[in-house]
Amino acid sequence: MAEDWKHVYRSSEFAERYARKRATGASSRRREAAEAAVVERALARADLPRSARALDCPAGTGRFSELLSSRGFRVTSSDIALAMLARASGGTPRVVADAQRLPFPDASFELVLCVRLLHHVPTREGRRAILAELSRVSSRFVLASFFHVVSYHELRDRLFAIVRPFEKTRHATTLAALAEDARASGLEVAESFPLLRYVKRHWFVLFRRVREVGR
Repeated sequence: MAEDWKHVYRSSEFAERYARKRATGASSRRREAAEAAVVERALARADLPRSARALDCPAGTGRFSELLSSRGFRVTSSDIALAMLARASGGTPRVVADAQRLPFPDASFELVLCVRLLHHVPTREGRRAILAELSRVSSRFVLASFFHVVSYHELRDRLFAIVRPFEKTRHATTLAALAEDARASGLEVAESFPLLRYVKRHWFVLFRRVREVGR
């Protein structure tokens, strides 16, 4: 599988832009607050013990690692980019790793959190590979976000691309297609959480681990 898309997120320049946008962008702060509220709802649905082991992958600069830690989870932060992890605050263990090849034993975590990764993956095979790896290292739940095709924001971008074509770096799918990909990885949908149905394309899905991959 072509993996050229990954090099952008490894760069120190990307980490710098990301940190600057978080620090100065009001819209980014509103978006992050909305996403954190959805993650809180999903955590309540999962109803894990406060001392549960959790993996935040990709962790970026650690905003969700901090949220999980504040709820009592024993968190490990992982990201493909050392430059991103280097900017993370808090005292969670940090591991530089590709989400498709994680250096953790099977069922190492009760919860695996994967926010704002799947929509960057250009192929269905790539998404399945990531879901399979997240499933492998989880013993109970995977909470992942994705971009939904059926949304105003996705329609807006597609119409804009007709007028002024641009390189596509965000790849939307449907909940049904993602659920099918997850089933191939031993996961089933426990509950889905749209940020704003039919308007925002960003959704979260809480997957429950139901079997070993390949069995």
